[in-house]
Amino acid sequence: MRCRNAAVAAISIALVAVGCASTPANSIDDGAVVEASHPAFAAFVVDDADSLGAWYARVFGVAARNAVDMGARGRILIMDNAAGVTVELIQRTGAVDPVVAINAVDARSSVRGPFKVGVFVDDATAAHAAAVAADLDVDAATFFDEALNRETFIIRDPEGNRVQVFGPNGRR
Repeated sequence: MRCRNAAVAAISIALVAVGCASTPANSIDDGAVVEASHPAFAAFVVDDADSLGAWYARVFGVAARNAVDMGARGRILIMDNAAGVTVELIQRTGAVDPVVAINAVDARSSVRGPFKVGVFVDDATAAHAAAVAADLDVDAATFFDEALNRETFIIRDPEGNRVQVFGPNGRR
């Protein structure tokens, strides 16, 4: 699986939200590799919205809710599920790979802004085992994030965007 420089891989707006969400009628979260326990939102500029959409459907159980054709500029695919996980895939014609863009300026620099998004699960260890069993591009093991006080691990999607999976507060 191809993976871009993780420090600059995730592009666009990314927000982890906690609260209530409505249940979309077309959700397919049954059988998802990673089942989120809280609402979350992520938006990525991508090369291929349909291909990456299929990956997010398999891994997080989201289903296509809306697609907007922007003509020559590209298209936007909105996906969500009953847990309140929403993924916006923006296929922008002429979008520049962040590694290529930053190397044109200075290869030692970083891009400001988000570089990963997150979802919360009831059991990070079980979610990690499911991700490994599904042969996802995932960290070798979970680790305890001292700053966030949570067990966690990172999954990389086929375009290199990082999704961090968080377990409940405190050590297991």
